Amino acid sequence: IVGGSIINYLLEKVRVVRQLEGERNYHIFYQVLAGCEAHPELQAELQVLKPDDYLFLSASGVTTVDGMSDEKEFEDVMSGMDTMNFDADYRSQVLKIVAAVLFLGNLQFEADVKATEEDGAKVKNEDAAKKGADLFGVNAADLMRTLTSRNIGSRSVIMFSYPMDQAAAARDALTKFIYAKLFDELIVRINIALATGVGSADGKGATINVLDIFGFESFTTNSFEQLCINYCNEKLQFHFNEHIFKLEQQEYAAEGVDVPDTAFVDNQACLDMLELARTGVFAMLDEEISVPKGSDEGFLSKVLRDHGKHANMKRPKPKDKDAQLCFNVVHFAGEVQYNVTAFLEKNRDSLL
Repeated sequence: IVGGSIINYLLEKVRVVRQLEGERNYHIFYQVLAGCEAHPELQAELQVLKPDDYLFLSASGVTTVDGMSDEKEFEDVMSGMDTMNFDADYRSQVLKIVAAVLFLGNLQFEADVKATEEDGAKVKNEDAAKKGADLFGVNAADLMRTLTSRNIGSRSVIMFSYPMDQAAAARDALTKFIYAKLFDELIVRINIALATGVGSADGKGATINVLDIFGFESFTTNSFEQLCINYCNEKLQFHFNEHIFKLEQQEYAAEGVDVPDTAFVDNQACLDMLELARTGVFAMLDEEISVPKGSDEGFLSKVLRDHGKHANMKRPKPKDKDAQLCFNVVHFAGEVQYNVTAFLEKNRDSLL
């Protein structure tokens, strides 16, 4: 299994802290809760609740999938960990991190009258922070202080309190960072296990090939998340074009096999517009973050200025008042309108 940069990028940026209406979060969260319900000893260790008790699982309105047993899926995950020779302590640590992410997502903030800044924040529900900190193996007071303030200065250090919106942003950034790092760690462990011949009779290394396709998305309102997901689909489409059409036809020609050329849509131009260093849409978004007084509106203005005449970029119609903060991308699968509201904040996603 190879952890690709695009997939890791999406994991860290998109789905952990928010889902669309009717969409579940990652299955592992529900599987762990179902596993705790079936195994009292695990429940005693993790102290988790029901899916409806966690913001990350209940906000979309859906916690179950027809025809899917989260309890059975949990047992399959545990069996897979056994096959990969993950020892009991390591399995426990993985489950603790998954559970801790849920408690971290439940943290709420309120005004702190003791803060130096007028709009300083503090954790409102300290019980959730304590449970999460205990599962992470860190001090609860340190965790809450990290999420609500930061140090300014190197020699003379001053504590600067976050306002509530920045504290919430720090919580979400930390949550996604931890989940992404756990994903990376599991990929490394699985690769090590496969390389040493786990599960193979001859002792030679084994491989797993996974084609993980994100569904192309186009909704009434599309934001940063949809741009990331659709960009990933553009990359996959390019991969298909490259390997199924271009390279295969070259192979046939080299072998003297007469196969008619197959027409396909080359989406290289769209990818270049989105991903090229310095000039691509993502690069422009990164640059806007570092610009003094950078804004979503400033980013949009620059995108339309530099790419407004590109074949894969369209300006919204002037009469469409709801599209004043939007740009349209013509993807291989269709045209999608993206609203840039909160693009900078979602892309920044820094561990403050």
